[in-house]
Amino acid sequence: MESPLKAVLEVSLLFAQERNLDRLLKLVIEKAVAITGAERGCIALREGSWLVPKAVTGLRVQEGEHISNTLAREVLEKQVPMMWEDLQQDPVAGRAQSILKQHLRSAMAAPLMVGGKVLGLLYVDATTRGNYTSAELTVLQALANQSAIAIQNAQLFQEIITDALTGLYSAGIFYRRLNEEVDRHTRLNRPLSLLLADLNALRSINETHGYAAGDRALLALAGVLRTYARSGDLPCRYGSDEFAIIMPETDRETVETLRAKMENATQAITASEIAGWQGAAFGNATCPADGTMAAEIIATAHTQVRAGKRGTAY
Repeated sequence: MESPLKAVLEVSLLFAQERNLDRLLKLVIEKAVAITGAERGCIALREGSWLVPKAVTGLRVQEGEHISNTLAREVLEKQVPMMWEDLQQDPVAGRAQSILKQHLRSAMAAPLMVGGKVLGLLYVDATTRGNYTSAELTVLQALANQSAIAIQNAQLFQEIITDALTGLYSAGIFYRRLNEEVDRHTRLNRPLSLLLADLNALRSINETHGYAAGDRALLALAGVLRTYARSGDLPCRYGSDEFAIIMPETDRETVETLRAKMENATQAITASEIAGWQGAAFGNATCPADGTMAAEIIATAHTQVRAGKRGTAY
């Protein structure tokens, strides 16, 4: 087991440096298990009135969901860390099938809190009775306090750089990165391509089938872009129904091959799967043939998108 004081100091620096929420949550639970000498662990975040496991080690996500919600209620209500020396002797936990099936005996849980707001729960357990001490519970809470601040910062950062619905990069990131990549192309004469995609008939879908159906259509198109975007590409949602992929180191032949795959993927989706679905229109442009400025290559790709949208219902 790591020295608790050294480990908490170490992870506080690591957490402060990590801005990717998924990587941060994985790091938190791995460190929590290592510091406390636990066998397994789970970190769950609040989504409305639910606790949703976001990272686990030593167990499946479904197990984390059952266990965290079984043991979390009192921890979150009292907003204090708690320790169970023998879960099977606990009047509430001892009746939980999720705990009995896993033969769990001891556990600890600490709330993730910032400024009185509960973000979630940090949980570890073991199959041996009395696996933890009050000193280790104090260390777990210190770790939870450090984690909560880092998690809140990562969530705020994620909201700024990503679109809330699709999880793709935001419009602000799109324009900034496209200008940066155009500058890089100018300096180094490296290939650069842009692919645009525009969901057909979003307004019609919203008005006829409701905004939830419109969201499903947007998510479907975003899923296609995410599927075919390669490492190094930057998929973005930069308008209501407008999407883009910035493709550094990509020539015209490659972007047109990827565009064809995405067009085929959207054509394979049917209106029976997504109400009102009418596909999407695509366009692409490449530096320097289609322009040497961001506005120029966007305009070229947009011309193709508009041509592809002819005949669709607004």
